Amino acid sequence: MHEEKGIEDLILKNTTQAALERFSDALDWPQHLSLKYPDPKANLISALKEYFGWAKGNWGIADFLGQCSEAEIPAWIRDACVTLEALCDPPPPPPEHAQGNGADAAVELGE
Repeated sequence: MHEEKGIEDLILKNTTQAALERFSDALDWPQHLSLKYPDPKANLISALKEYFGWAKGNWGIADFLGQCSEAEIPAWIRDACVTLEALCDPPPPPPEHAQGNGADAAVELGE
């Protein structure tokens, strides 16, 4: 598991400032947070942590990750995705064996 206390801290401590600012600029801040943080960039980490907590179960963090480049996604999440992909990928098909003339070969046992 990751070393942070919650998913919000994992995101906020392991992404770029540019990704956080870009998301903040694009966000339609809920009224209660707009009142508390009239300039969210002035206290960006606190504002986004509160937003992510408020938006839990409502795609807040998913929306953030969706606007990130791969390099901006926290390494723990990238690594987890790679691991899951490897577990979910079907194994490669077995190699086809050449059968000489293509006919099925039968083995007869001596009597």
